[in-house]
Amino acid sequence: SSPLNVEGCVDPVVHGVPAAREISRILSLHPGPARRFSVSYGDRQSVFPANLGGWLRSPALDKLQELQLDNVTSVPESALRFSSTLRVATFSNCSFHHFPSCPLQLPLLKQLGLVNIIISESYLHALLAACPALQSLLVRCDWDPWFPLSAEIS
Repeated sequence: SSPLNVEGCVDPVVHGVPAAREISRILSLHPGPARRFSVSYGDRQSVFPANLGGWLRSPALDKLQELQLDNVTSVPESALRFSSTLRVATFSNCSFHHFPSCPLQLPLLKQLGLVNIIISESYLHALLAACPALQSLLVRCDWDPWFPLSAEIS
C-alpha cells in the first residue's frame, strides 16, 4: 500500500519478455498510488511498443509524480493523462514527432530533462510555455561527438 516506484529496463536481448511481464504484473497488483515510473528500452522499444502505452494507462499510475522514459521510439499519447500531477519528467532518446499538436499541459512540473530527443523548435517552445512552475530545465544533445550541446537552467 506504500507509494509505488517502478524502475525497469526492458532489453530484448538480456531480459526483455520476463522484464515486461514483471512490470505488467506489478502494475496490475498494486492499488496505487504511484510516485515514480521509469522505463528504459535497450533496443528502441522495437519488441514491446504496446506495453508502454498500456503501462501508462494503468490505474496504479494514477496521480504519478515522476516519469522517466528512455530509448522510446515516440512518447505515447497516454502520457498526457499525468499532466495535472507530474512534478518531474525526463525524456531521453525519445521522439515527440508523433505527439499531438498541443503539448502536454504540466502546471505542477518543476523539473524537466530533455536528453537526445527529437522535437521541433515550435513544439519545444509550446512545451516550455505549458510548464508555468518549471524551476529546472536540462537540455542535452550528445549525438554529435564534435559538438555536444548542453544547457541547464535552474
